[in-house]
Amino acid sequence: GEVVSFEGSKSNLIAKLEQALGDAARFGTGDIDAYDQLMQLGQLYNSVKDFAAAEQSYRRALTIQEQAFGTDSPEIGDVLLNLALEVSNQARFDEAAALFDRAKPLVESSIDRADVARFMSYRALDAANRRSYEEALEFAVETTRMRRELVADQLQEAEQREQARAS
Repeated sequence: GEVVSFEGSKSNLIAKLEQALGDAARFGTGDIDAYDQLMQLGQLYNSVKDFAAAEQSYRRALTIQEQAFGTDSPEIGDVLLNLALEVSNQARFDEAAALFDRAKPLVESSIDRADVARFMSYRALDAANRRSYEEALEFAVETTRMRRELVADQLQEAEQREQARAS
């Protein structure tokens, strides 16, 4: 696939990614380059607050992942989280809740423990979108606790590696 540079404005980058994706169908739905570009495009659309366009990019990426890995694979948890948040950003809260519910067991079975903390942070943002600030705060506090625990574990592992090297 084509490598897209990050030079220029976000709108220029969006145009380049859209152009690069124009021919993605001919490579097949399992093409990893198309998936990566769709995820980049979703992030860019989110950054300019075009949540509907971000949603469409994530839906296309989800289709690729589902066809490659199946609908219940932990590999699709990441794109489901992004999609759920974009739907929440558009105040479609019931649909967002269903997407978060679908993502939860997939994220919990991920090999990356940071995925669960990210899930909780996205739930905090969703709660804030719903103006449920007390719930948002609860999710945020839990996210912070989880991330601190991850950092502490990483520091301990680094110290153990350093001690092993010194021996």
